[in-house]
Amino acid sequence: MNRIIGLMKKYNVSPIKSLGQNFLIDENIIEKLARAISPKPGDYIIEIGPGLGSLTERLVGKSAVLYCIEIDKRLHQIILERFGSFPGFYAGNFDVLKFNFEDPLPGYEQGYKIKVTGNLPYYITTPIIMKFLESDFDFDSMYFMMQKEVADRIMAKPSTKDYGALTVAVNHYCQVRPVVSVPPHCFSPQPNVHSAFLEFKKRSAPAYYVKNKDFFFQIVRGAFNQRRKNIINALYNYPGLHLEKEDIQKAVESMGLRPDIRGENLDADRFAELSNLLYKE
Repeated sequence: MNRIIGLMKKYNVSPIKSLGQNFLIDENIIEKLARAISPKPGDYIIEIGPGLGSLTERLVGKSAVLYCIEIDKRLHQIILERFGSFPGFYAGNFDVLKFNFEDPLPGYEQGYKIKVTGNLPYYITTPIIMKFLESDFDFDSMYFMMQKEVADRIMAKPSTKDYGALTVAVNHYCQVRPVVSVPPHCFSPQPNVHSAFLEFKKRSAPAYYVKNKDFFFQIVRGAFNQRRKNIINALYNYPGLHLEKEDIQKAVESMGLRPDIRGENLDADRFAELSNLLYKE
């Protein structure tokens, strides 16, 4: 019997569909994930959604701190039972989307290198990634399992159907590398989609200068909110920006762009340039 399936039987646990739970059961894949994360004595590792602990047991005791965040009370108790006696182990039972980055991390000491990992529920993958990126959280790297479709969007190139706001946002902050593709049979229950595990290495400085980060992301979101519209109309119609169409037209023209260009045709540097031209103190 597969070891993880055995744990499900031992603890009488079935995945909860509404929480997007799919337990990783392939030992070879689990080992590849652990090698990519490469826990070291100076690391502070945050694991989101540890489930039954298939990856947790490859990380615990090898880093300075392992902090597991699990929304499911049943799994939280199992994780505490399995790993609670290890030095440097902490566990929180809450929704990671409510994570308060202003609160001190349990067991954190100055100089620790923060790594974040998790097998993310498909329906909240993007909100979780964006929460960590937009919070100015001082992480070194992130390692996430996600739906292959989302991974394709993150690594997409301009002028392709997968290229969008998530692509620009992630690559503004991180260098992204695919670690391994994961077919459905590696999970229990099997999802209806293929998955991918990506590494996000935080850049020492953002890829391009922007005058105001929040305004930049508003421009990016606005450009893709109605992606079939040209960028002038998309930004003019985007709630919250309150830009004059004439100002947008002037900025686009000054960049040497066609007035009918769409957001999907701009690379990240051009988005930064457009944002800086439109931003007013």
